[in-house]
Amino acid sequence: LLQLRDKFDLAFANDPDYDRHGIVTPSGLMNPNHYLAAAINYLFRHRPQWSNEVKVGKTLVSSAMIDRVVADLGRELVEVPVGFKWFVQGLFSGEFGFGGEESAGASFLRFNGKPWSTDK
Repeated sequence: LLQLRDKFDLAFANDPDYDRHGIVTPSGLMNPNHYLAAAINYLFRHRPQWSNEVKVGKTLVSSAMIDRVVADLGRELVEVPVGFKWFVQGLFSGEFGFGGEESAGASFLRFNGKPWSTDK
C-alpha cells in the first residue's frame, strides 16, 4: 500500500476482522492517533441521535490529542488499559460511542447507536 501512495489521495486497509486499520496518504502512513481524533470528532458531531451520555473510550497510552477533542465535544472520556478487549463491554452496551487504541484499533456504534457486531 505504501508503494502505491502516489497513485491515490487516500488508501486504507483493515485486518481480517476489521478492528485495525492502516491509512496511507501521499505523504505516507497516517499516525493512528490522528485518525482516532478526527473520527471521534466527526462521529460525535454527526450522530445527533446518539445519547448525550455516550462516552469515548481510549487506551491509557493513546494521544492527549484525543482528550482535547473529547473535552471540546463535552463528552466523557474513559481511559482503559492497553488492549481492545477493554472496549468490548462498553461498545456492546452502548456506553461507548467509540473505542480506540494507539495501535490503530477502533470501533464505534452504528448510525442508530447499536453495536456493529457482537462477536468479540
